[in-house]
Amino acid sequence: PPQIQVDLSPLEELEQAIYVRDITLSPGITIMTDPEQLVAKVSVARVAKVEEVVTEEVVAEEAAEEAKEGEGEAEG
Repeated sequence: PPQIQVDLSPLEELEQAIYVRDITLSPGITIMTDPEQLVAKVSVARVAKVEEVVTEEVVAEEAAEEAKEGEGEAEG
């Protein structure tokens, strides 16, 4: 078949995984890939942590800009 659909609903907890060996196939179909090949795994998204760091940097930059603007107004 051109594609094989895999039900991911059994993956409910972190670190659970589906491997090639776990896929149920129609009769007459054989997967030639290593049965230990990982198909899907539940893990924590790492993007959220990156966004927090970026947000902290933006806040620091904005505070520095506001401080500069405040100095300019006090001089004028």
